[in-house]
Amino acid sequence: MAGPIFNCKLATALPQLKNGETILFEADVNDGALYDNKTGTFVARLAGWYHFSFAVATSDSYTPAAVSLQKDSIPIAHAITDVPTKTSPLAVSQGSNQAIVFMKPGEKAKVVGYHHNASNIVADGFTTFTGYLLKEA
Repeated sequence: MAGPIFNCKLATALPQLKNGETILFEADVNDGALYDNKTGTFVARLAGWYHFSFAVATSDSYTPAAVSLQKDSIPIAHAITDVPTKTSPLAVSQGSNQAIVFMKPGEKAKVVGYHHNASNIVADGFTTFTGYLLKEA
């Protein structure tokens, strides 16, 4: 039997992402309904090892964007973009990361702005958050 799985993407570009602000992704896959579009949070129902991946993209040509995967507000992994060049075809820069995390029932995972404020966070499938249960405890 497959465990919970979710796949989300940023539906609308963010003009600004503040340090500590949770990104509100929109789930297009949400088996188990454990990701909440309104809070941007995944809540574990089963104890076990979960795989999370996340990406952020910016079109700001002056400041990189940085995000953090957090488990119960504790940073687990980070991703940062480069500053996009105006000569690149899309003028977009993307950073991504992944983590395998042990979670207990009720623990929460989310992606938040990290280290500094960022602007021009790109939607259209460039800024994403995905997770699934690898192994139940």
